[in-house]
Amino acid sequence: MENVETVQQLVNNLDVRLDNVSASLDEVLELKKLDEITEKMSQLDQCKMLNSLSYILSSLYFAYLKVNGVKDVHTHGIMNDLQRVKLYMSRVKTFEEKSRKSELQEVQKKESIHNNLKDSLGTPAISSANFNDNKQSTHIKFDNRIIISNTNTSKIVDSIKKNTKKVRKRSQKKNVKGSK
Repeated sequence: MENVETVQQLVNNLDVRLDNVSASLDEVLELKKLDEITEKMSQLDQCKMLNSLSYILSSLYFAYLKVNGVKDVHTHGIMNDLQRVKLYMSRVKTFEEKSRKSELQEVQKKESIHNNLKDSLGTPAISSANFNDNKQSTHIKFDNRIIISNTNTSKIVDSIKKNTKKVRKRSQKKNVKGSK
């Protein structure tokens, strides 16, 4: 007798919950067409919603078959539908994870570029150590002499001297002619 009462309570509880699910689905599906509901959603949200609805309907049908005493529910075609919907849900989840990773990588790249620019442009071009007052200035004087390491250096020097003498004579002749 107690078993019958327990089963009766479970059936009543199941009936109430099915009425709640049915009312929720009717509210979503009857108030608006499915196209109207999903048109303002992103494609990812559309996939999530359609997958959820498919899973709910397939699960309800599976429960209906179990309640009606179908013995071999696991070989029924509804199991293929449930597996297919689960596959679609896992694909959406994988896509979400990849998009989050790519967004995170993009943010990291932007931060890296920003930090590199800040480091390179945020400091003076000349080191601040060069402006230290305690350090004495040092100047490097470069030697202007030309060093020729050739065996014919005396010939080169002689030819340079001859050429400079010729240039001086010409310029003196021009100056003398110009003054007359």
